[in-house]
Amino acid sequence: MISSTLASYYNIPIFEWGLTSARQLTDINRYPTSLPFSVNSYSLAMAIRGTLKQFEWSEFVFLYCNDGDDEKCESLKDDIQTVTSQHSDITLAYTTRIKSKNLSDMRTAIRDIKKRGRIIVACVASGNGSKRTLMQAAALENANTSEYVYIMAETNSRGFIVDEPGGKSHYLWEGVLNDAASFSVGESRQSMSNLLFLVDNMGMNDEVTPQYLNFSKKVIEMMKNPPFNCVEDCAGEEYSSVAKYAGQLADAFYAYAVAVNRSLTANPSANIRNGTMILRNMGMTFEGVGGGDVMLDPDSSRTSVITMIGLNSSKLPETYGRLMINNQSIEFEVLYADERSDVWNGRDRPNEKPICGFTGTQCPPNFVRDYLVFVVLIALFLTVAIGAATGGVMRSLDHDNLNKFIALCLNSTQLMSIWKYCSRGSLSDVIERSSMQMDSFFMLSLIRDIANGLGFIHSSFLLCHGYLTSKKCLIDDRWQVKLSDFGISVVRNEDNVSKEGLLWTAPEVLRNEMGERKPDGDIYSFGIICSEIITRTSPFDMENRKEKAEEIIYQLKKGGFNAIRPMLLPDDSLDINPELTHLIRDCWTEKPSERPSIEQIKSLLKGMNDGKKGNLMDHVFNILETAIAEKLKSGISIEPETFELVTIFFSDVVQFTNLAGRCTPLQVVKLLNDLYTIFDRSVVAGVVGLTMPRYCLFGDAVNTASRMESNGKPGRIHVSSEANRLLTEVVGGFRTEERGESGFCVLINSPTMAPTPPTNSKGRICVPGSRHPIRFEPTKYKECTWNGEGFNIRFCQEGAVFVQSANMCMNVQTSYPTTRWTTRPPPTTTEYYGSCTEDGGRAGYKPDVYNCKNFYQCASGVWTQRSCGQGTVWNQSILTCDHNRGQCRPYTRPTITPTWPPYPPPTVSPYPYPGNQFKK
Repeated sequence: MISSTLASYYNIPIFEWGLTSARQLTDINRYPTSLPFSVNSYSLAMAIRGTLKQFEWSEFVFLYCNDGDDEKCESLKDDIQTVTSQHSDITLAYTTRIKSKNLSDMRTAIRDIKKRGRIIVACVASGNGSKRTLMQAAALENANTSEYVYIMAETNSRGFIVDEPGGKSHYLWEGVLNDAASFSVGESRQSMSNLLFLVDNMGMNDEVTPQYLNFSKKVIEMMKNPPFNCVEDCAGEEYSSVAKYAGQLADAFYAYAVAVNRSLTANPSANIRNGTMILRNMGMTFEGVGGGDVMLDPDSSRTSVITMIGLNSSKLPETYGRLMINNQSIEFEVLYADERSDVWNGRDRPNEKPICGFTGTQCPPNFVRDYLVFVVLIALFLTVAIGAATGGVMRSLDHDNLNKFIALCLNSTQLMSIWKYCSRGSLSDVIERSSMQMDSFFMLSLIRDIANGLGFIHSSFLLCHGYLTSKKCLIDDRWQVKLSDFGISVVRNEDNVSKEGLLWTAPEVLRNEMGERKPDGDIYSFGIICSEIITRTSPFDMENRKEKAEEIIYQLKKGGFNAIRPMLLPDDSLDINPELTHLIRDCWTEKPSERPSIEQIKSLLKGMNDGKKGNLMDHVFNILETAIAEKLKSGISIEPETFELVTIFFSDVVQFTNLAGRCTPLQVVKLLNDLYTIFDRSVVAGVVGLTMPRYCLFGDAVNTASRMESNGKPGRIHVSSEANRLLTEVVGGFRTEERGESGFCVLINSPTMAPTPPTNSKGRICVPGSRHPIRFEPTKYKECTWNGEGFNIRFCQEGAVFVQSANMCMNVQTSYPTTRWTTRPPPTTTEYYGSCTEDGGRAGYKPDVYNCKNFYQCASGVWTQRSCGQGTVWNQSILTCDHNRGQCRPYTRPTITPTWPPYPPPTVSPYPYPGNQFKK
């Protein structure tokens, strides 16, 4: 085609001959200076159509094998599909590819295709014995009887005659094949009784004429003369005859010479390299060197002559007709006297379908009338037996994503299957309700449920669903998808499926609706359902299309490289993983062998979901408290709790900005959660960033608390008047100071709250969590308890002192490099709690002064630290962990005076900090 493109650009005439079978070369608008002399695969497809019309067939199947020739059969298949889509008088019912030229693979393909057609168009490679092997496979499968017809359409072929080097030839049924069955020559010939060849005669008659032999002899002789001088190199036997396409080349030269003469006669000064002018003068008909007619139309297109060859009653090749193909026109020249006696050897013309159909259920009325009683009895027995057996096994299937099969009703006028009711309807119903909001996580959960259910079916005895649509995907009250209507083929085969119901069906199944359903078809249907989910439209968006369902089905059957599929255009607001759209396209690819398996799909979906398991409602229940979630799962209603009085605590963390800058986001979230769960109670609000938030509290009270915190004083807590009353009059133990007009008044933009007095942490008033140094004892500090009821004495680790400016213990050498002093090491656990008592009771358990969540237990004479569970603290009064945090009473350690050398302790004023000089 590159040469033809260049010739068209430079307006140079070019004549294609030999193996130039590309259909595009016949496009006069694209290649106005090109004239192909060879027959292309589109002409062969038109010849197949002409043969079918001649014998009044309208339906056929196509069988092909690429083993030995990757392009020949693929080109013919594409052109056959093009012809069937352009003309409604023939239908391609089924197409299948043979894996290899081995006899076993061909027998498998024959078994498959005999259930779908009787007029079989076959295409296999030439020269490797594939044709003979295919016909032997048909004989072994009893598929070469008078009911079957095989048609092979080829170029560069003489049908039943196979050419050999040196001008020799033999019949197709002769020779030895290593992979063929042990057929004799006679048996091989008999297997080809119902085979018809449609071949290009390459400008020759059916047999090699003396005219062509004379031409061949002249070519061989002239090759020895200048400028070829091929004497020694052309002495071999393979050079004793001319190439098959030599006649086409000679015809092309002759046609060009005639066109040049016509052009110069009309205009002596014409340029003979003018391509458009030469092709305008190419309309002619002449006898080719092979004896056949060469017909060139005035529009520079050659009429292809295709010969139909079969075996006569003597089992010898005989020409039964010629087809003249020119663009869309077909002319069939009949060369037989009587069709029944000549073409079919005394038999009736084969029908395109068996009398009772491929499944034996379409018998004509007379057949049904004669055998009605037997047919009814047999059908009833088989239906009951198969239905009962299948129903029993079906009831044993149990999976979270399969709808439960209950029973098969056989005692009514119509067979019915009974399934468990799903309250939310089908997935199709949910998609049609446009008001239903679905985010990407919701969509992925639905898709994953379908994949899990389909995976279980594919691994069970069912092997496949076969009829999967979004209407068969039911949703229960927990928003879990359950596949329904699987199995029960007895009932399913009786259903009349509408055209709209076929929009989920794979193309290969549409081409043969009576064929066996396979898992590959389920994968295609799964892809269509996924497109419905992410686009939230019906399959192929039929509501917004001009085409009807029948037209979509027709285009699906047609298939091809750019076959019709739904548009994948999800909403821009949805965060759809690009891998999901690629997976959907892989699922509905035209070739079933290229579709992923269900296990591969499940693995990919798991990766898209970060490895999370569980269905949608499992993630919804994670938001709730465990006890509440379990009650909801059990169907128990939860009454909301009402709190008459709630305290909102709004606080800030000291140096939180610096702390957050040195931590990861998840570390910050964990820190805040651990910190605030120390003092929260029944009404809690979660920390932003956790997967289990409790409540989201907003309103005037929250805004007021925020203003109180932002306008407060460091080290003080600003409380409302009601909180002040509770702390001082009800709870007790707190000292507060009113913020009046002395400069401590807080202006609060709240319609319901006024300035209120805060608590005060000066002096001995305890602010929970605050730390203070101890005079003359730098290795200790006091820390306020979490409930503000007192101070606990804390000890720094060995070699460290408490630094007030850092609010922490620091190493002595780094903080005070000039200090030289000694202190007693921190006390042991025994010094705190005394000796370990083995007798149990209260003496065997002690609280931890550092953390109310921990406690010490006496075990084997040693104090062992234990920890309470999430949300609980140690309750010393009942010797167990408890949710009632008000019972936490930290144990105060005894004060231990360090032993100093024989000089007075250092004086530090007011507190030790870096730079102090200690004096003896």
